[in-house]
Amino acid sequence: MEQSQKNTPNNSKNTFFPPANKRECRHILLVDDDPDILSALLRSFRDNGNKFLSAGSGREALDIMEKNHVDLVISDLRMPHMSGSEFLTHVKGRWPKTIRILLTGYVDLDDIQNMINTGLAHRFVTKPWDIADLRHTVELALQDLSADEESEHSKVELLAGLSHELKNPVSAIVGITKVLNTLKPGANHSAYIRMLDGSGRALLNVVNDFLHFSQVETGKMPVQSADFDLREVVEETTELLAVQAQAKGVEMACFVPSHMPPTVKGDAARIKQVLLNFINNAVKFTDSGEVVVKAEPQFEMDSVFWVHFSVTDTGPGISQEEQAWLFNPFYQATHGTKQIKGGTGLGLAISKRIIESMGGHVGFSSQEGVGSEFWFELPFDKQILNPPAEPKIAFPNKKVLVVEENKSVGKTTTALLKSLEIEATEASDTSDIPSNAASWDLVIVDNKILGTNWQDKIHQLKEKIGQSIPVLITTTHTTPLDPDMLHKEGIKNTLMKPVRYAVLLEHLKDIL
Repeated sequence: MEQSQKNTPNNSKNTFFPPANKRECRHILLVDDDPDILSALLRSFRDNGNKFLSAGSGREALDIMEKNHVDLVISDLRMPHMSGSEFLTHVKGRWPKTIRILLTGYVDLDDIQNMINTGLAHRFVTKPWDIADLRHTVELALQDLSADEESEHSKVELLAGLSHELKNPVSAIVGITKVLNTLKPGANHSAYIRMLDGSGRALLNVVNDFLHFSQVETGKMPVQSADFDLREVVEETTELLAVQAQAKGVEMACFVPSHMPPTVKGDAARIKQVLLNFINNAVKFTDSGEVVVKAEPQFEMDSVFWVHFSVTDTGPGISQEEQAWLFNPFYQATHGTKQIKGGTGLGLAISKRIIESMGGHVGFSSQEGVGSEFWFELPFDKQILNPPAEPKIAFPNKKVLVVEENKSVGKTTTALLKSLEIEATEASDTSDIPSNAASWDLVIVDNKILGTNWQDKIHQLKEKIGQSIPVLITTTHTTPLDPDMLHKEGIKNTLMKPVRYAVLLEHLKDIL
């Protein structure tokens, strides 16, 4: 055996060096049949911040490991009675999570490499050692151990969260099935079947969310790349949840400026999936006010063109304490004083990983009592942005008045009109219409402002702006107007909210 410099042997079997910082203290076992080597090893790790155990043989080391938790083993290769390879074989079999480092003066690197390749040892250090190299090797090994433990902890949390989410729908299915089995033939089963269907769908949602999360985590969710209409994806996704929002009295608005390139290349399905998650969360937790969805060209950097997507709501907001955990798997914020309204808590975690896999960024801002904004940015290659299929559409020298009760929705509509070079002005009520109303080419008025006596309001409006100025009424899926009644009042067109660019454009072409 190679010997270190002669020093008084350290006979202590338990040596603790006070930690130099507040990081976790690890238990490290040093195994060598030479007391001087053990003493030199202990000196090398002074002020390391870990607890050290020492053993003079493989058998003694195994006895220590039976009685103590050990995170890492540093073992000599050549020892009498039980060699280092035999000792490490026992350790690998009985304590597979313990990190194993080989300490040797043996120069046959092929044998050492074979021990590492077969998993017998994770790393090796040669004698005589450089203290800095030895400490660095141990530090790297402990970092690997921490990463493994964190991964293991994440798996446990993931499974615990999944089990919790599966429990409710499965219990409901079992309970409803028991009730159905007790009912007499001919009894009305329809209500229970609806409940069974609802529980089944909830169960399917949990499974789908978990599968999506697993695919993203393991890199098995491929990102597609194909030409698609970005405006169509954003507007269609917003419209999918409009009825749900409008049924609660929540306004929905969507803004994609007219200068957005008509075609980009990317994964439309994944972008839609993330938008759906953000919009669904906004609608779920917002009981009044509005949810506004935007996609705007942001900036150019090198050879890419970035688009900023955002979903803003007037919900209760999220506390400062909870904000740090929002994108963690299975975490569900309370959103102020509101109770959790279902879901697995995987949506934001999945969304974050999807956007990052596409080279983008995700973020949010929130203020309790005010609302939240969730956003993401994605790059699109400038060279593949197709030019417009038709000349730029604009309506210069045209003036449109937007009468909208909700300020955010009014601003969104006027912004869309201004992107078409229209001089657009907002008013919050028919009483706020400017005195020069007769100079407008079109008045767009919200159905909510007209109220139940909308015919009277239309007459008043016409008297104020003039009979010849066309009026376009915006309405929702939950507050439709009778077309025949509208025609009698001289109103030819209605515009469904959230306003879609192509539909608005057709109305403007027809009217202006």
